[in-house]
Amino acid sequence: MASEMSKGLKQGIGFAIGGCGCLMLCIVGCLVMVGTGVEGVKQKMEQSQTQTKAAFDSIQMGMTYEEVVGLVGEPTETSSDSEIADIRTTMYTWQVKDSLGANFNVMIQNGQVVNKAQFGLK
Repeated sequence: MASEMSKGLKQGIGFAIGGCGCLMLCIVGCLVMVGTGVEGVKQKMEQSQTQTKAAFDSIQMGMTYEEVVGLVGEPTETSSDSEIADIRTTMYTWQVKDSLGANFNVMIQNGQVVNKAQFGLK
C-alpha cells in the first residue's frame, strides 16, 4: 500500500513538473504568436524600469515631448488634447506597470513641458 502511494506521488510530481514545462512552452509560444517575443518583453521591462521617481524628477520644464519620451519611454495614453486661441495643450499619462496605481502626467503646451505630477512613484 505504501509503495502504491509512493508510486502515485512520484507520478503526480512527474505530471506537475511536466505540466510546468508545458505551461512555460505555451507562454513562450503565445508571446511569439502575438509578435512580442523575448525582445518585446525585454523592452517592456526596461520601460517599466525607466518609470521611476528619479526618471520623473529628471523631466524639466521646457523639455519637448521627444526629450521626455527619451527619458521615460512612450506614454500609456494621451489624457487630453485641446487647442484654444492658438495654444495647444496636451496631457500625457504613464501608468507604471506592476504597481498599485502608480502613474505620472506631463502637460505639454505649445511643444514644451509646463507641468507634471505623479502618484506612487518609487
